[in-house]
Amino acid sequence: MGGHILDLVLARPDENLMNNCVVGVRLSDHHFLCFDLLHKKPEFQKEEVVIRNFKKINVFEFQKDMKSQFDEIMGLECVEHLTETF
Repeated sequence: MGGHILDLVLARPDENLMNNCVVGVRLSDHHFLCFDLLHKKPEFQKEEVVIRNFKKINVFEFQKDMKSQFDEIMGLECVEHLTETF
């Protein structure tokens, strides 16, 4: 048996989000709930991360990379473009 601890469960009656809900014993001001969640966990999205070895950093290349990123941000015209970019 496995699971997670939640502080609160909210669901609309017309949404089919959980099944087999059992209200367990009361502990303090909470009750234990056991249920099957009918929602699949999203697939893991692989993310590429660029790292630098700071002991061998080329300061000129680092500054050039930072400037190019800053120039790209400053070239965006409005907040919506910024939020879409990042």
